[in-house]
Amino acid sequence: MAGLHYDVVIIGAGPAGVSAAKRAAELGADVLILEKEAELGVKPCGEGVLKGVLRELGIRPRREFIRNELKGAYIFGPKGAVLRVLADEIKYEKFRGRGGGYIVDKRAFLEHVLSGALEAGANAWFSSKAIAFKMEGGRPKAVVVKRGSDVVEVSCSLVIGCDGYWSITAKKLFGLGPQEVIPCLQYVLDGCSISEPDMARAYVGRRWAPLGYLWVFPRGPSSANVGLGVRGCAAKPYLEKFIRNDEELKNARVREAKAALVPIGGLREPLVVDGAMLCGDAAGQVVPITGEGIHPAMTAGFIAGEVAAKAIQEGDVSASRLREYEERFKERWGPVIEVGLLARKAFEVLPDDKIDRVLRLLDVEKGVMVIDGPDIGPFVLDLLSKDPDLCAEIFGSLVQEVVASAGC
Repeated sequence: MAGLHYDVVIIGAGPAGVSAAKRAAELGADVLILEKEAELGVKPCGEGVLKGVLRELGIRPRREFIRNELKGAYIFGPKGAVLRVLADEIKYEKFRGRGGGYIVDKRAFLEHVLSGALEAGANAWFSSKAIAFKMEGGRPKAVVVKRGSDVVEVSCSLVIGCDGYWSITAKKLFGLGPQEVIPCLQYVLDGCSISEPDMARAYVGRRWAPLGYLWVFPRGPSSANVGLGVRGCAAKPYLEKFIRNDEELKNARVREAKAALVPIGGLREPLVVDGAMLCGDAAGQVVPITGEGIHPAMTAGFIAGEVAAKAIQEGDVSASRLREYEERFKERWGPVIEVGLLARKAFEVLPDDKIDRVLRLLDVEKGVMVIDGPDIGPFVLDLLSKDPDLCAEIFGSLVQEVVASAGC
């Protein structure tokens, strides 16, 4: 395998990686995508995707990767509050969930996108782990790859790191340290008795999942992805207690159990250096309040693949040229992730009774505007008119948190 060279080497075949590979190959770049696992979709995922995500990414829904269709969700508070969100009742023009959402088969979904990349000329290596980089002139000139018992060197003009929380790209090429994360655990349950398989469920507050939330995403009437993210405590006792006490889940059997760390600290800086870009979890491209990662990761991959192909054609892979990717991504997702981080911190300081209070007062439309806009103004004014003391407490605590984290 001596003398291997590709224009672009993409590390990681998650949502960001396959999107980057497809777009770069479509535009004529010679692409290699590396995946350390033997197959796609190993990382646990609730597999929920709003219909607007596929519309924005230009992906037509197909039976091969759609498990179930959703029309909305329930959000349960720790003290009995229940918020019902129906997609067709939301009038907010930016709402990505118009028409509802899907539970996808993540592996089949990624295979669908990857097949488009391969058809466009990309190559993919599985069970292939990037272990080091060779540098020249301050940028990567080659990726050192472990394939089984072999170690091979692949020269390239550009690296796109889509290699998740444990990103070697972020560590070696960007000099970035650990991210703030939340440990997540998910069971795939069979033998459920789900009364509303077209409605997802989310549970917030310390009663259900301290400093996180718990989810039930139905795959159909008899199967569901049930998981949670928590901090400061073990996840398994909370998840198993919930399942034991839930009428629709308590007689189910666990088909699969997986755990992962999900970044919730916001975007990393920088996203580009000479000869390299970061996408997906490696770049902190997860909405901190919801844990949503597929949509921002695929958007990032699409943009990064496009910028990479054009930079190769122009013979300029400097950070200044690649910064187009960072700017375009931040224009689309920067405010959403930033507001999501503030919202996460605001909820973390609230005791369970106050979380319940917020849910009882929350106007669904205005809540959606915060997540999808992000437009926080109408939500704040509405909460201020209904409960000024609660509003003052939330934002007062949030200001203290922001000041403390800034070291002021």
